[in-house]
Amino acid sequence: MKGDTFISASAGTGKTYRLVQEYTDILGDDPLLDLDNVLAITFTEKAAKEMKERVSRKIAEKLQEAATDDERARWKRLGDRIMDAWISTIHSFCDRLLRESLLYTDYGIDPGFSIITGTKKLIENRTLRRYCMKNLGKLESLADALGLDATHGLLEEALGKERHNLYIYGPAEADSRDDRAAQESARLTADFFEAFGQINGQYEEATLKNGQLDFEQLLELTRRMLNDHPEIAKEYARRFRYILVDEFQDTDELQAEIIGKIREAGDVKVLYVGDDKQSIYRFRGANVEVFNDTEADFRRRGKTTETLDTSYRSHPDIVKFHNIFFGKVMGRERGPGYASTYVKDITAVKDYGGGRERVRILESADKEYSATVADYIGVLLEEELEFNLGKREEKRNVRPGDIAILLRKFTNVRKYEQALEDAGIPYYTVGSRKFFESPEIAGLLSLAGFIGNPDDDLAFLAFFLSPAWGGTLEEALRLKGGSNHFSEALSCAGEGEFSDLKATLDRYSRLSMVTTPGELIESFVEETDYLSKV
Repeated sequence: MKGDTFISASAGTGKTYRLVQEYTDILGDDPLLDLDNVLAITFTEKAAKEMKERVSRKIAEKLQEAATDDERARWKRLGDRIMDAWISTIHSFCDRLLRESLLYTDYGIDPGFSIITGTKKLIENRTLRRYCMKNLGKLESLADALGLDATHGLLEEALGKERHNLYIYGPAEADSRDDRAAQESARLTADFFEAFGQINGQYEEATLKNGQLDFEQLLELTRRMLNDHPEIAKEYARRFRYILVDEFQDTDELQAEIIGKIREAGDVKVLYVGDDKQSIYRFRGANVEVFNDTEADFRRRGKTTETLDTSYRSHPDIVKFHNIFFGKVMGRERGPGYASTYVKDITAVKDYGGGRERVRILESADKEYSATVADYIGVLLEEELEFNLGKREEKRNVRPGDIAILLRKFTNVRKYEQALEDAGIPYYTVGSRKFFESPEIAGLLSLAGFIGNPDDDLAFLAFFLSPAWGGTLEEALRLKGGSNHFSEALSCAGEGEFSDLKATLDRYSRLSMVTTPGELIESFVEETDYLSKV
C-alpha cells in the first residue's frame, strides 16, 4: 500500500482477505513499524475479532517464512501482542482514544467513564418526562399542531433513535417564501429544535456529568475533542501511519469526520474498503453519500481506486442472476451520490462441484415435515461432494454445518429440534424463541446481571446453578450462610471452598469497567472453553 487507496468490493470478492493482506504487508514492508502504527476500523465486534484472528494466522505464516533470526524475532513479537492491536469498531476506538486523552482536556469528564447500555432508554424517558412536566408551555405550539401525544412521541424518537442524525445534520434552512404554510412550518421546526436542544442538554447533564456515555456520545465527544484540541489529533496522526476502514459504506458523516481529523493532522495513509450496494444501515446514521463522495474525490485527485469483482462465494448461476436483476434495478450509470448503482458486473470462479445442485426441494404427503427433513439430512451426511474453499476445492462427506434449514415461521421450530435430536444430528438454532431461556445461555446473561448489580441474588443463583458454573443448591446455601446477599458472603470467602468462585467474579467485575456486557460474556466463554463443555 504505497498511498491512499479506495477499494470497492462486492459481496464474496475477498474483501477481508485483502484487508488482512494489506495489514501484514504494511508491517512487512517497513521493519520500523509496530502494531501501534496501524489502525483498522471494522463495523462489528465480531468482524474485529475475526480480523485479529486472521492477522494472527498471517503473522504466524510470516514467522515460518522468515529468513533471519531478526525477522523471526520481530514477527514473533508482533504475534504475541496481536490482542493489543488497534483493530476495533469505531465506537471501541473512540472509547480507547477518550480514555487515553480526556485528562488533557478541560471537559471535566472522568477517563474512567462507563458505557450506557441497558439503562439508556430509562434515562431518556426520565429526562423527557421531567422536561414535559416543567415546560408544557414551551410545547404549546407543537401540541396545538400535532397533538400532545404526537409531540411527546416525536421528541422521544428524536432523543432516542434520531439524536445522532439530528446532531449530524441539524435543522434545515428555513423556507424564505412569503407563504403562510411555509412560515408556520419554519416556526414549528424552530420550536421543535429549541425543545430538543434543551432536552438533549438535560440528557447530557444526566449522563456526561455523571461519567456515563452512550455510543452516540462516544462519537460526538471524540469529534469535539479532536476539533478543540488539534494537538491531540496530531499526536494520533504521529502514532497511526496507516488507517484501514472496513465496511466504509456503513460510515456516517460524523465517523468519517473523526477519521478525517486524524488523517489530515499528519502524514497518514488510508485504505477504504466497502460496497455501496450493501449500504443498509441508514437507520443507524450510515450514509452511502459518504462512500460515493469519497470514491469520487479519490478519482478526481488521481488517487488509487480498485474494484474487486470476482466472487469466491456464490455459484456462477447466482452471480449471473444478480448481474441481470440488480443491473436493471440499480442502474448501470453512476447517479447522484445518495444512490447505489450496479456499475460493473461480478464474475464468478469456475463452476465448482461439477455443476451439482446444492438446493434440494423435499415433498411430503404430511403437513409435519420435521421427521422427513431429519431423515433426509441423515442421508445427506453420507453423501460426498466437492466444496469450494476460495482458492482450492475439497472433496469430502457432507457435515451438519454445511446444511441450513430455513423456516418461514418459528412456530414449530421445537419439533425440528426434537427430530434432529432423535436422529442424533447436532444442530445450532439461530433466533429460537427459547434460546435465551436455556440454562446454558441464561447462566451467562445472569453473570453479566450479577456483575452489574452485586445485590441481585436471583442473578447470582441463575449463574451459580447453571452450566456456566455448575454449582448445587446445597453449595449455594452453604455459601450464603447468614449473609444478607451472596455478594456479602463472597467478600468474606477466604481460601476455602468458594475461593475460585470469588476470584473469578472479582476478575470479571474488574473487566466490566472496560468492556461491555457482551464482551464480558464473550471473554468468559473463550477463557473457560465454555462452548466445548456445553
